Amino acid sequence: MDRWITGAWMARFAHDERGATAIEYALIGGLIALAIVGAISGTGTGVSARWNDFSNTVVGVLR
Repeated sequence: MDRWITGAWMARFAHDERGATAIEYALIGGLIALAIVGAISGTGTGVSARWNDFSNTVVGVLR
């Protein structure tokens, strides 16, 4: 009896795709997060450089 229950459970488990769908969504979410971090990092570097230029200009004018 236990073998039948275990075999039926394993067959159901093998055909269940809900876990695979969840993993796919997690991978997609991770890739989107990685793209966002990369975009913000690149933008932040450019903004920082422009802010430093502006700050140096203001300091130069005030001297």
